[in-house]
Amino acid sequence: MIRYGDVITDEMRRMSAARRSRGLEARGVRHWGVLGKTAGALFIRSYERGERVHLARVGRGYTGTMPCGGLDTTVLMVTHDLPYALELCPRSVILSGGVIVADGRTQEPLSDDAVVRAHRLELPFGFDPGSVRVEA
Repeated sequence: MIRYGDVITDEMRRMSAARRSRGLEARGVRHWGVLGKTAGALFIRSYERGERVHLARVGRGYTGTMPCGGLDTTVLMVTHDLPYALELCPRSVILSGGVIVADGRTQEPLSDDAVVRAHRLELPFGFDPGSVRVEA
């Protein structure tokens, strides 16, 4: 969720501009109802955006596994979506500043708090890399 903070912030700005264009400046207690409804609408829009992303993945053939067809193939995948990489890639190379900082099983560097902090890897709040079952 942290990764999408700027997306949600932009959505809040658009909603605020729409309210102001209709002549509403939420300032006092009497506008709390409007602000509550805005928060609810923001939640629904965020949920729908996530669903659209998921449906786009499914529409492009996403099944939760890499389509290697049992062949001995190497697939290069570049992503910032670490849980997605953990699901699909048994092995990863992590670069920071153009330098390889981790190379091996995907789960190992994501479970190492020192690596995550030192290289500013952002895992979703509450996400535990150890909870994902990875098939080797």
